[in-house]
Amino acid sequence: MCDYWRGYDAQRGLEYPSLFDSIAPAFNRLTIFDARLPHGVSPVRGTRDPRRARLVVTGWFSEPQPSIDGALADDDEAEAAAMAVLESNLAEFSDYVAAAISRVSGFIAVRLAIDTDGRVASADALCDTLVADPAEYRGVIAETDEGDDVYEDACADLRYALHAALTEPTFPAAKGNSTITVPVSFS
Repeated sequence: MCDYWRGYDAQRGLEYPSLFDSIAPAFNRLTIFDARLPHGVSPVRGTRDPRRARLVVTGWFSEPQPSIDGALADDDEAEAAAMAVLESNLAEFSDYVAAAISRVSGFIAVRLAIDTDGRVASADALCDTLVADPAEYRGVIAETDEGDDVYEDACADLRYALHAALTEPTFPAAKGNSTITVPVSFS
């Protein structure tokens, strides 16, 4: 709905069910979503007894911070060295993004699996809400050797650059495996 015209289809209905997703209230259900999206809650009628009524808890996450678990977290010196490596690579990544990638907003969290030798064994996205600003879209940015157009994909470019920034460095060696969770917010 927030980007309605990009995928406009005159054949699609324009009534409530085709424009909105509804989540039925159900006992013991937790609903989590990106609060930047327009949303609302229908009135619920029933008891006013808080022990039997609907409970709504609203909260906001604090500023994202990387976290380290495992062997690196057990050694203060190794943990500090790992954070220094991470901060250095994320600073270079930020400089690249500012210079080369169109405006992207959203959140991405990546979990790095670190082997005992300090190398990154894997990088897995835990959450990804990245969206590119349509006003910044540049369209065709290159041409393949076969003459086909290459269109900008700012989100894919950003994901690729972040993957490189997080997987290329070598972290300190440790007595066991570790994980580093790296949340990155773009606005």
